[in-house]
Amino acid sequence: MKRVAHKNMAKNKMILVFFMMVVTLLPMPIGMQSALGYETSPRISDREIVESLAEIKEGQRALNKRIDDLISSMDRRFQEMSRSFDKRLEDMSRSSDKRFEAMDRRFEEMNNSFDKRLEEMNRSSDKRFEAMDRRFEEMHSTMLTLYTSTMALVIALIGYLIWDRRSVHKPLKRKVDMIFLKPSMVSL
Repeated sequence: MKRVAHKNMAKNKMILVFFMMVVTLLPMPIGMQSALGYETSPRISDREIVESLAEIKEGQRALNKRIDDLISSMDRRFQEMSRSFDKRLEDMSRSSDKRFEAMDRRFEEMNNSFDKRLEEMNRSSDKRFEAMDRRFEEMHSTMLTLYTSTMALVIALIGYLIWDRRSVHKPLKRKVDMIFLKPSMVSL
């Protein structure tokens, strides 16, 4: 079996070598004419050469004219594009200026409304503080009145206590004085 595989491999190698030779040697007879280096051409007269040169010069002039026309048309296009681009830039500038002006107005309005709100808040807080001051003054006067009246009541109570003790002690003192001063007058 190894021998059969070896023969098949050798056969395959030979086929490959043959194929490579065919591929490399086949183009040679086809390309031999170009390998020789020259071809025979018909004779051309001087008149034909001059006419051909005249046609070539005319074609060159036509090409130059076309190139000049293309350059001028491209210049016109670039100028038009430049004008349209400048116009677009101006339009964009105007529109952005308008937007910025509108934004400035909005900011001014917001600033004015914010200032008004702050003023209103200051006024309302001032009114609240004034109202609180009045309430404190009223409370102070009320507390002073209550304190004064309480002090007056305490003083009146102390005065009453003193008067009451004196009025209670007067009859007793009379009796004590009578006992010590006049012992015979005492009748208990």
